[in-house]
Formats: sequence, structure tokens, C-alpha cells
Amino acid sequence: MAKIMSLKDKLSEKKKLLYNYLINPKVTRRNVKFISIFFPLMIIIGFIVALSFGGTEIPPGAYNIIDNYISDMGSHRYTPIPKFLDDSVMIVAVLLVPPCFYIKHVFDLKSKQSESLNVPKAYSTIVLIMMLIGVFGIFSSGFISEDVAISLYPVTSSAYDLHDILSTVQFVGLASAGFLIGIILVRYPSGILEFGAYENKSKIYPILLGLVMIFLTPILTTLYLLEFPPSAPFWEWMLFFSLFGWILAIGIVILHQIKTEELN
Repeated sequence: MAKIMSLKDKLSEKKKLLYNYLINPKVTRRNVKFISIFFPLMIIIGFIVALSFGGTEIPPGAYNIIDNYISDMGSHRYTPIPKFLDDSVMIVAVLLVPPCFYIKHVFDLKSKQSESLNVPKAYSTIVLIMMLIGVFGIFSSGFISEDVAISLYPVTSSAYDLHDILSTVQFVGLASAGFLIGIILVRYPSGILEFGAYENKSKIYPILLGLVMIFLTPILTTLYLLEFPPSAPFWEWMLFFSLFGWILAIGIVILHQIKTEELN
């Protein structure tokens, strides 16, 4: 019995240490800063490489956002170095985990301390779950790239379905999280301004960001699904930029929140 209790205590202590690491502001700050520089750089380099050298199915100069999906940049059919996309998204996914937990932690903490922010704990939990679903999709879509999905055929029902499913999980998770956080920004602009000592700023800023997060992604998704001109790949790129855009914007708010805490 003593051994069982001892094991339980050790697991509890490990769990506590893990949680404290996940909500550590220094870890979140480091990860957000790294992602903000690393991921855009890898996308730009990966795009330039695909455009300059082509792949087994396209000649140099043929890769573009009108005809090619983002995932194409992670396939040897379109680029000689797909790792720029595949490996970078897996790295980013792992680094996003602590910021996801820190965002929930801050929402819960500020909701107790401030009268201007009242986010129910159940709501912040749903936000966390959707963010983690999105993170899982990001990692998995890099791990099961287009090339890997093709190599699994005919184990899967079609050449791309597994990669496509995981990419959909990524977009659904991140879009849902962005939608839910957007509602918080619109409903509690004063509370959001308090995050980074922005009290002197106008409430219009978080409201506008929130409205963009609520409406832009569904609009882009509709254009993508309807294959509205110029093409479905183009709207997928725009959808990708919109999702990374809100992640970056919320990351900046969180960085200011961490800086404010350190100054107090």
C-alpha cells in the first residue's frame, strides 16, 4: 500500500512539474519569439526553393500559390527539400503547446482578478482543447506529409486522404480556437487591454481583432470550399495566413502580459 501511495505521489509531483513548465511565462515567451521568426522564415525559404528548383512533377519557376496547395511544398513532387515545410510545422507544433496552456492560465487568472474579464473556466478549457486539436493537426500534417500519404496508398482509400484529413483537423482546431478567442476579445475589450498594460488604448483595437478572428476565417473557408476564383489553393493560402496571423497577434498580447507581470 505504501509503495502504491509513493508511486501515486511521484506521479502527482511529475504532473505538477509538467503543468508548471507548461504555464511558465519564460517558456511561453521564448517559444512565441522563436516561432514568430522561425516559421515565417522556413515558409519563405521553402517557397523560394520550390519556385527556384521545382520537383519531380513541375519544372523550376512553376510553383505558385494559385496552382499549388501549401502541402505541395512538403512533397518531392514540387520541391527538392520538402523538410522546410514538413519539419518546421512539427517543430512549431511542439513549441505551441506551452503557449496554449499559458493562454488558458492567463484567462482563468485574470478572470478571478479583474472585473473587466469574466471568462468561464469551462469556456477557456474548450479554447485550450481546440488549440491542442489544431496543434495535433499541425504536427500530424507534417509527419504524414503528401509523400507519406501517397506511400500509404492503397492502405488508405485514396492517395491523399490521410494527409487531407489531418490538414482539416489542423484548420478546424485553429479556426475554432480563433473564433472562440475572438468572442472574448469582442465581449471583454477592457479586460484584454489590461493584459499588457494597454489601459490607455482604445477598446476598438481588441474589438476589431476579435471581429477579424470571428468572421475572416469562415469567409475564407467558404471561398476555399466553393473554389472561388482565382483557385482553391489560393484561398487555402489566405486561410493559412489568417490563422497564423491571429496566432501571432495573440502571441504579441501574451508577450506584453508577461512583460507587465515581470515589471510588477
